[in-house]
Order: sequence, then C-alpha cells, then structure tokens
Amino acid sequence: MQAAADAAAGSPASRVLVLGATNVPWALDGALRRRFERRIHVPLPDRHARASLLRSHLGTDCGGGGGGGGRGGCAIPPADVDALAAACAGWSGADIGVAARDAALAPLREVVRAAALRPAGPHDDDRGGGGGGGGGHPFLPPAAGRRRHRYVPCAAGDPRAVPGLTAATLPEARLAVRPLRAADVAAALRSGRPSVARADVERHRQWTREYGQDGS
Repeated sequence: MQAAADAAAGSPASRVLVLGATNVPWALDGALRRRFERRIHVPLPDRHARASLLRSHLGTDCGGGGGGGGRGGCAIPPADVDALAAACAGWSGADIGVAARDAALAPLREVVRAAALRPAGPHDDDRGGGGGGGGGHPFLPPAAGRRRHRYVPCAAGDPRAVPGLTAATLPEARLAVRPLRAADVAAALRSGRPSVARADVERHRQWTREYGQDGS
C-alpha cells in the first residue's frame, strides 16, 4: 500500500486515488500514516442511519405506515422503527443486519413450529404466502390460489385444525405467513449483542482527535 501511495504521489499527471480502510488505525506506522492526506473516521451509525438500515434489511414496506400492504411482509409503523433504532445504539451495520435477518425468520418459525394448521379465514387477510406483488415475506414465493387454499398456524385443539396437516406436508405457497412485527425485531435485539466494544469506540475517537477528522 505504501508503494502504491508513493507511486501515485510521484506522478503529477496521475489520477490514481489510493483509498485504504482499517479498523485499527493506531497500528499504522508514522511513515504510512503521512502518505494519506485525509484520515477520516467513519463512526458507528447514528439513530437515523440505524433506522434506514432496519428499513433496508426488513423490506421497502417496513416503516412506511402501510401495514405491509395486507399481504404478509412488514407491519411495523414508522414510530416503532424509530424506537427500534434507538434500542440498538452502539450497534454496527453488520450487527443490525444479523438482528434483522433473525427477526425476519420469526413469522416463518411460527408456521414451521405450529402444533396444527387450519384454513385461512376472513380475519387472516394480513397474512401472505410470500413475496411479489403485495409486499409479501421476502423468504417465501408468491401465494398461489385464493385465501381458502392457504393455511395458518393454530392450537392443536382448535376445531378448525386439519388433522395430520403440517408445514412439512404443504407447498410453501400454501402457507399463510403473518407480517413481520416490531415485537419480532425487539426480541432479536434483546437476544443479540453489539460486536464493537465501547473501549474500541473511544480508542477510535482518541486517534481521530490526534491524527484524523470526523466523517460523521
């Protein structure tokens, strides 16, 4: 990297941009550090950025106030997305992605682990069989057929339960998956932990005060 920086600096006509990134800037020796005219600290995402990351990972309809379009997908209102973003302060973008993926699986786990299944009814309109067309769940294909041909989880003693019917015996498109809820994301955040230690954050800030500039 130092050789590349020297080569770029030695040619006035050169239009080569040398861009480097490191999580341990204090490990750079002084000679290499001086080769970089701009030393910019990119901090952990702030609340606004965390909310944007959650919306990006959970789906375009998440936090849009539309309730997931009534066909599975995401039923988290904007206010709840902002509250969830506040709850994961100190998390990196990668940490938020892990939690979001875990949360997105919660509605599917509910179907797979159900004691029994029953036909979807009029009050199950907020469930979808998957993605496509109506903001469905990103991990399932589009629903096929009308609502009466799809099934939802229920208790084993439910009189509407179909004997012997399980998620393993049905095509994925026949399973009605409920929308993702704020409670699913909150549970994923409670079970997860940030990967960046507070001491490391402070060490980055100290190095930036001495040698760099804040890029937030």
